[in-house]
Amino acid sequence: MTSLFSTSDIAPKYQQSYWIEMICKSLMHLQISIQKKNDFYGEIKTDHLAYIQFSKTTADKSVVVRSKSEIAQADSQLVHLLIQQRGVSSLKQDGRMATIKPGQWVLCDTTRPSEFSIHHNRSETLVLQLDKERFKSRLGNLERFTAQPLTTAHGLGKVAASYINSTYAELNSLDEPSSIVVADSLIDLLCTNIQNSLSGAQKISESGNVMALQAKHFIEANLHEPQLTVAFVAAGLNVSKRYLHLLFEKEDTSVSRYIWDLRLQKCQQDLLSPSCRDRTITEIALSWGFKNSAHFSDLFKKKYGVSPRAYRKSCLG
Repeated sequence: MTSLFSTSDIAPKYQQSYWIEMICKSLMHLQISIQKKNDFYGEIKTDHLAYIQFSKTTADKSVVVRSKSEIAQADSQLVHLLIQQRGVSSLKQDGRMATIKPGQWVLCDTTRPSEFSIHHNRSETLVLQLDKERFKSRLGNLERFTAQPLTTAHGLGKVAASYINSTYAELNSLDEPSSIVVADSLIDLLCTNIQNSLSGAQKISESGNVMALQAKHFIEANLHEPQLTVAFVAAGLNVSKRYLHLLFEKEDTSVSRYIWDLRLQKCQQDLLSPSCRDRTITEIALSWGFKNSAHFSDLFKKKYGVSPRAYRKSCLG
């Protein structure tokens, strides 16, 4: 049975709250942040094929977050296959961020935290809501496959996309026995596509992980250098600054933030060390690449909630 919810007939001041309520009702508990102050458009049309739910959503710019608190309320384990049909979106999960363009799809495990961002107004996404156990029995640990974009432009991806589109168009004409057969075939086709397509992508990902580790070792080895910047690290590793940024974005941080956090960590360790008791706070800060004590004190207080002096006194007396 088809259900359709749209903000088009809702008074502007109630559109956003109505949309959030309908998304949570149709899919699951989610936190939604909407950029538009008013005149927000959202539409969700939901159908079913046996145990698979199809939800075609059209929405303006927004961010959809699945946090630990929402996950704790769930009584079912599901995965979402997000098929981008118009506009561009992105998915963050398991330390990766995937940009999804029309003709691409991505897998999201709803039992772990995620963030889905819609970057254009009136973006269209077809969401297939699937039982997680059916995927795990075929693919094993799903964490390897989440937030990795797959193409529907050629090969098995094109075959699977064609199968999904033709199935979606004929949902209302399939009887129950036929629906189960088609749903089982669809799951098999999707799992085969995901496994085959990401076997090569996994190697690329592993290569990126090695380079990220090299970047971290390089940063730590040069942490005392005040001129340690993104450009300095990129030149030292012989990679572009853009590539370096992408490596750290996958871990939900930035190169600069990683450098400053590591410097603060090293300073914190020295402040606690009896062997550094005779060194001044300024000496410790400068030894780890800070250019002046004021900048160090400001960052330290923001991270640890107290000044370096108060922190040292409370720990060492």
